[in-house]
Order: sequence, then structure tokens, then C-alpha cells
Amino acid sequence: MKDETIKYCNIDCISLHQIIFKFNKLIFELFKSFIEKYFDIKAGLSNIKMDRTTAKMILNSLYGRLGMKPYQDSIEIVDSNRAEEILSKFNVKEQYNITDELEFIRYENEPISGFLELYGEDEYLNFKLDCDSQKISVNQSLPSAIAITAYARMYMFKIIYKLIDLGVNIYYMDTDSLVVNKAIPEELIGNKLGLFKLEHDIAHGYFISPKLYALKNTNGQTIVKAKGIGSKLEFNQFETLIKSESIVQAQERWFKDPSEANINIKNINMHISANNLKRKQIMENGRLSYTKPLVIDSDNNIKK
Repeated sequence: MKDETIKYCNIDCISLHQIIFKFNKLIFELFKSFIEKYFDIKAGLSNIKMDRTTAKMILNSLYGRLGMKPYQDSIEIVDSNRAEEILSKFNVKEQYNITDELEFIRYENEPISGFLELYGEDEYLNFKLDCDSQKISVNQSLPSAIAITAYARMYMFKIIYKLIDLGVNIYYMDTDSLVVNKAIPEELIGNKLGLFKLEHDIAHGYFISPKLYALKNTNGQTIVKAKGIGSKLEFNQFETLIKSESIVQAQERWFKDPSEANINIKNINMHISANNLKRKQIMENGRLSYTKPLVIDSDNNIKK
């Protein structure tokens, strides 16, 4: 059947292979030129006049666009009868009153949990077909977004294993950065894509968990990163975190109130701790010392 299809389309195996190869090459060149252009701008290697932050946002937006949800939510302003109809069948994400008679409602074009049991198989199948016909698609490619982060991790771990073989200790890593205890080989340093540059010569640092660290460099500069609250933690508070104790920090949050056309600002207590759900944390002398990979047994339980 496969051979007959190829014969009918007047495409032999060799030309089909060439078409696929040329298509893949075209896509590769498209991404390559885009990345190199804006990377050079960000690195200050291009004659194009553009702010570094703008170039960085454009680079990140390509990956973000590819990783978007495949479908947009539906938004309606409805009366109470229509709101009840939507709530009875659709997966509602947001709902509030605008006036005494009108409501704002945002929902996925997906049936609620238990729809099949409530309405029966025929109604369920018809509803699914109707939902699929009304979905607003988004130009995205989740496999591409997954591949980007996967290849980034593969590249970083290739570098890490090489450094470990050279006797270099790795204290922290992120998507595109490493914290080490000594200079890395010269061939890994440069201003080209895929190479590293020295950001800080660290005199004292705490690396608690991903996106949660503080350091002082040899120039006397203090850098604090804490995902969710910015740089509002003090350097000495990380001594508490390294002991696996939590910190409560007030953080300003903005909440929209469309019914009143207002934005309310509230202080919310954020609980910050050294918890790391992806790795096992090892304590030595009452302090977080290092982490180990989690080991999952055949019953999907994490081994102690």
C-alpha cells in the first residue's frame, strides 16, 4: 500500500528523502539565522542598533511562542442563564459579575469532569465535536519547545561531565550558567553562541535551590535572586535558608477587580524555604550541603 501510494504520487523513495532533507535544512537555516542575528545584538557584536534587553526578549519569545497552549480560552460577557449553561458543561477558569445582569466568564472548550456520566455517550461525542470545531488554534509547536530545553540540558550536562573529569566542582547550574570553584578551559570561553563568559568572581555565596541564591563578588557587589519576590531578601537571610529553615517575606501583589474597574494592591506573606522537589537534599552539621538525584522505584515511590 505504501509503495502504491508513492507510485501514485509520482514520488520515488530517493526524491521523497530529498524533499524531507531539504525541508529540514530550510527550517534549520531559518532558526539559525534568527538566533545568530539577535544573539549578536545582545552580545554587542552587531552593527544593528537595538537595546540588549529587547534582543534578549525577542530570543526568549521564539521559544515561548513555540511552547504556548495549542488553543485559546473562550471569553464571553453573558447573562445569568448563559452563565449557568456554560458552567454546566464547560471547564470554567474565571467568572465574576460585571453588573447585576451581566457576568464575565472565561472557559476552555473542553467538557467538565463527569460530563460523560451526566449526559451520556451520544451527547458527550456531539459536544466534543462541537468544541473542537470552535477551538481557536494558536501557531505553536510544543515538540519544538520541548526539544529546545532538552538540547540545552544535554549541552549543559556535556559541559558539566567534562568539568568534573577535570576536577572542577559544580555548585550551581541554570539554563545557561554554571557556578564552579576554579577556572574552566579556555576553549569554553568566548563571545560566540554556546560559549561562556565570566560574570562574577565569587567571594561568598549561598545556592539554595533553582532561582534562589545570593552571592558577594570580589568587587564587593551583592547579588540576590529569589524567584517570586525579586531581590527583596537580605544576604544574611540565606544563612537561615541554608539551615533548612523557612522565611516569611511580605510581597506586594496586584489583583484585578473588573466589576469595579480597579486594581487592588495587597501584601501577601510568601513562605520561602530550601525545599527542592526535584532532588534529594543532604544536610551536614545542620546545614544544606549538597543534593542527590531522586531515585524512583517500580511502584513510582521515591526511595528514602
